[in-house]
Amino acid sequence: MDNKIIEQLFILAKSEIENGHSKNAYKCLNPFIKREYPEALFLYSMFSFRKGESLEDFDKRSIALLQKASTLEHPAAMYALAGYYDTGDIVP
Repeated sequence: MDNKIIEQLFILAKSEIENGHSKNAYKCLNPFIKREYPEALFLYSMFSFRKGESLEDFDKRSIALLQKASTLEHPAAMYALAGYYDTGDIVP
């Protein structure tokens, strides 16, 4: 897939997240989450759309996604994760 198309899909996903349409964002991101694109992992760490996902489950998933994106050198994921470690929030 062309990098420009991928970039546009990430822009669309960000817009969907900002507008509270997390299910639509997930649909845009899912193929890239499966391929472990750092930007997709980072964006997916920001929202939940699943019924039954508790806050604790969301926090665990979010941290795991941020950790994976950080190992893939995603700057925003590194920054977010550092903030959680610095404050002691939601990190083991």
